[in-house]
Order: sequence, then C-alpha cells, then structure tokens
Amino acid sequence: MNLIKKNKIVAIIPCYKVKKKIDNVLKKCLKYFDLIVCIDDCCPEQSGKYIKKKFLHSKKVIVLFNKKNMGVGGAVKTGYRYIIKKNFKFAIKIDGDGQMNPSEYWKLIIPMKTQDVYYTKGNRFLYDNYFKKSPKVRFFGNLILTYVAKFTTGYWKISDPLNGYTCIDTSILKKINFANIRNDFFFETSMIFLLKNLNIGIRDVKIKIRYGGEISNFKVYNELIKFIYLHIIYFLRRMIK
Repeated sequence: MNLIKKNKIVAIIPCYKVKKKIDNVLKKCLKYFDLIVCIDDCCPEQSGKYIKKKFLHSKKVIVLFNKKNMGVGGAVKTGYRYIIKKNFKFAIKIDGDGQMNPSEYWKLIIPMKTQDVYYTKGNRFLYDNYFKKSPKVRFFGNLILTYVAKFTTGYWKISDPLNGYTCIDTSILKKINFANIRNDFFFETSMIFLLKNLNIGIRDVKIKIRYGGEISNFKVYNELIKFIYLHIIYFLRRMIK
C-alpha cells in the first residue's frame, strides 16, 4: 500500500445522463482520490452545472465541459489532456453510474509495483458471482466480445475489453497520440490495441460490479454493426503492420 500513499491519484469521470447517480459516486470518490475531474460530455441533463453547484466548496472536484458530445472516449481524453502536465502518478477512470466501487481503486494500482505494468483494467469475469449477478445478455455479450477482442488486438491475456474501470500511469499518457484512440464505446478496445503496439504492459484486475437497474448509454443494436466493422479494421491493421 506504500505505492499508493506516496503518489497522487486523480479520478477521471465522464458524465452523460448520470445525474441521478453522480452525487453518490462523487461523495465516495472524495474519500480516496486527490482530485476528481468530471467531464460533462454535452450532457442533456446539464450534469456539469449540477456538480459545480453541489460541490461548490470542494477544491478536489473539477468540472470540464465538452462543447459537443464526443462519446465516452472523447470525454476521457478531455480529462487525460487536462491532467497530463499535472503532478499525478495514476489516473483512474471510473464511470458515473454507480456500478463501480471507488474503494476498489487500489486493486488497479497494486500490479503497477511490477515495472512492466503501466495500465490496468477491471475484469468482471474474475469475480466469482459475475454470472449470477449480471444480466445474461450482458454476460454473454461481454464473453463474445472478449474473444473477438483477443483475436483483433492479439493481446490474449486480457478479458472483458469493455470494462471501463481502468488505471494508467500518467507517464504513459505523454507517449500516446490521442488521435489514435476512439471517442466512442470502442475507446477501451482501441486503447488496448494502441498500448499493445507500444509494448506497454497491461494487467487484468478482479473487480466487482453492481447492477441496480441502471440504463446503459451503450445500445447493443446501435453499436453492433460499428463494432464488427471496427474489429475487422483493427485486425487488418495488426496483420499489415
């Protein structure tokens, strides 16, 4: 735990249609992080204004505003760009819908004591009760995407590629061309693909997930064709590299 105590940690939270959940999420995050950067991704609920008013007196909560809706990846990249030159060692990306437990952040950092690990991500499949607690459509959908992503990226050690609970050593952000990372829901997969090409060590981490009737912004039927197309494109890029 000394690794955690000696380094500053920032939380990056993309905010889009999470106004009902974000208050509780931020209150929990305040216990664990040195700074919390919320990105209002042109949210129709004006979540950014709500957060600024609710946490007016907290110096640990910063709100950034995207002028247009960029998607979850675009929102996270806005946060990364903001903190890239600031004095933080680790950047934790956590969703604002309350499914992730902020208190588990340390699990993402501990593997980075190993010198060859600079990016960690949550893996729901490592959690014993994931099958029982998750909606079956999500479970089997994530399972299928896991094997497709392994094939596409060539990174066979990872699973649960869409998991958004991640941690990155901020020194790596300076090596990344953000233009090569997707703005949409393919963000996490494109990040894995990029880091694999840069030979950056990635590690899966066992985390819990809570499903409480949240309405996901990810619409399977709307994204399916795009995902198939992008997986083919990324696979071909890897083959002709």
